[in-house]
Amino acid sequence: MTQALVEAMPVWKQLARYLRAEDSVLLHASRYHPIRPLLDGVGRFYTTSAPVRCVMLGPTPGRSGTMLDYSEFWSATQQGLAVSVKCSVSNVFSYKAAVRKLLQRCPERALVVLETSEHQLPDEHAVLLATFNELLREFSQPGKLQVVATDDYALRLPSPLPFFKEIHFGHLDIEVVGQCIEHISRTKVWNMSEANLHDLARRVHAETGGHPGLFSSALEKLEQDGLDTNTAGTLDGVRQHLESDDTVDRIVKALGADPYDLCRTALKFETPERASPADRMSAFLLQLGVLRRYPLGKLELYPGLITRLIKEMAGSPP
Repeated sequence: MTQALVEAMPVWKQLARYLRAEDSVLLHASRYHPIRPLLDGVGRFYTTSAPVRCVMLGPTPGRSGTMLDYSEFWSATQQGLAVSVKCSVSNVFSYKAAVRKLLQRCPERALVVLETSEHQLPDEHAVLLATFNELLREFSQPGKLQVVATDDYALRLPSPLPFFKEIHFGHLDIEVVGQCIEHISRTKVWNMSEANLHDLARRVHAETGGHPGLFSSALEKLEQDGLDTNTAGTLDGVRQHLESDDTVDRIVKALGADPYDLCRTALKFETPERASPADRMSAFLLQLGVLRRYPLGKLELYPGLITRLIKEMAGSPP
């Protein structure tokens, strides 16, 4: 996804506003949403602004295969901030003490990007976020530290994070889909009327349901193949591409552990409904990007391809 397309998304505009204000951000997004282009955009955001030293931290294989390796985190933190401090780091407590010393010596503001993954233990990520929240309390006044962290809705925090602004990377509306397709049409010099472009945007939005991961894949297909002479022909190619897309494949594999009950639960949200905080199935479906957030605290099954997929796996008629 190009920088221009990233910048067209409302989630980026909100993120950029917080970055300009030097706020720290917790970005919530379902799995398989295109988070990486947003995080790359964070790095580009500072290329022309005040001097900032950036370090990107993600889960690394540890002794258990999923636990965070704080010694590796410490090495990456020193390398990213280009400051060296002699400390022995083996756990979150020694890492916090070492980072405190590092920030005291860092001559510029430190930007730390914490990226989670589906293989990371949520409790471990929560501990790390709480650690940086405490560091933000200590270093927020001098403007020495700024943090951008991600969460795939698996996070369960024992207490709020007062030094983080929260953003939700939700579904894309028809206007955003249309803007992105129009942008590609200009760069690729497509010979398609404005009416047909609007029709294509409407159909692509209906097929993807505005799911950011599926729409990103659809855009890649359009950029690669261009347009057919008619909207229906172009949409057929997009639909075939999405049905074999990696996002769909990952969702199917994740649902495979309990396809009947998970799919039946998902179908309860064809009409937006509130979910109980104790409902682990609906929470998992939100993490996967099968459900999407809806106003008034409700959840909704993604329409289009994902609804057809869920009905097929549940044995319901399309």
